[in-house]
Amino acid sequence: MSKAPFIAFDINLETFQEDLSTRLAKSREMIQTLLAQESKTYANFIKPFEMMDERLDQFFTPLSHVNSIKNSEVSQKVYSDVLPIITEYSTEVGQNLEIYQVFKTIKEAEYAALNREQQRVIDLNILHFELSGAHLDDEKKERLKAINLRKSTLTNNFSQNLLDATNAFEYIVTDAADVKGLPQSDIDAATFEAEERTAYKFTLQMPSYIAYMTYGPSQQIREALYKAYTTRSPENADIINELLALREEMAHLLGFENFSAYSLESKMAPDTQTVISFLKELAFSSMNQANEELNALKAMTQDELMSFDTAYYSEILKKEKYEIDEEEYRPYFEQNSVVEGMFEFLHHLFGISFRPVEETLWDEKATSYDLYVGEELRSRLYLDLEARKDKRGGAWMHNWQSHCTNEEDEEQLASA
Repeated sequence: MSKAPFIAFDINLETFQEDLSTRLAKSREMIQTLLAQESKTYANFIKPFEMMDERLDQFFTPLSHVNSIKNSEVSQKVYSDVLPIITEYSTEVGQNLEIYQVFKTIKEAEYAALNREQQRVIDLNILHFELSGAHLDDEKKERLKAINLRKSTLTNNFSQNLLDATNAFEYIVTDAADVKGLPQSDIDAATFEAEERTAYKFTLQMPSYIAYMTYGPSQQIREALYKAYTTRSPENADIINELLALREEMAHLLGFENFSAYSLESKMAPDTQTVISFLKELAFSSMNQANEELNALKAMTQDELMSFDTAYYSEILKKEKYEIDEEEYRPYFEQNSVVEGMFEFLHHLFGISFRPVEETLWDEKATSYDLYVGEELRSRLYLDLEARKDKRGGAWMHNWQSHCTNEEDEEQLASA
């Protein structure tokens, strides 16, 4: 079987909403065409339905990605404008009773003759329709639709508020004594000239924040940074409360006791109590070690150990007790060396290899690699590892292409 080429990263924000509307109109037409078939099978209904959904995801994912990693006023507006449109479409399809019934009918007729992957496709789709409320009456469907639209808006607002608050905060240090002890590379990154004197700027971006919390000698500055970080976006408190209420209402509409039970319907844990028991057991098992380490930190200061002190005294303790100075190891953990080391490790464990790909991406520091098993191409991986003001914090991933056989009977490889 021939392999389909990977999609090139290309997005036009100016025409995105119009292009999306065109695609959704075609998808709606295709759904009606599929439903109009007299005899429906996995081959003539489920596979084209899945590929229709896959193509829509492939089109929309770059916008979600750009809004997360190259956030701008333009991307914010486009994403905010199209979010209700795609949410309404997704809810409409997920609540389509006729499609839901077709999946159940095909399962009854063909399930035993299908392979495991095809069976899994059917099972996941049926679960999706049920969790979307396809089986509910019209009044409950309308309320679920309203909940989904509101949730998508709130979730987007939450993320944007957090990014804006992170970027808005700066702490200016004018006394060189307050940066004494920081690694020179972190001092260099913070240094700027202000009114003909040297000053140092620290932000809530992780490289800057962690540097001062770990090495910064001023408890006052550590406290200011810590409080700024932990109290970002106070307006998000109202968003959280509303989201929790909407989740609970949604769960009840779908017949679940609470949102936890709804969430676990698509996960491995059988029930809420199992999860809570596991977390309690985990906490109990680690409590003695945690207390031992905390007491060791408390012994290093005559004052009360505060939350904004733990990283600072942990670094001192490592140096005194274990003679570990992370700065001595920093040259060995340069980004490219770490990536290459990770690839070598994975090759040793699984026999896979990564080969760099030359292509234009969303940022000049983003990279892509093709994954091979032997000489066979299996997938593509995109890496964007550096913090930026226009990039959402944390470690996360966007799926782009799913591994499947496409409508041209080509093998479509996964990418993320």
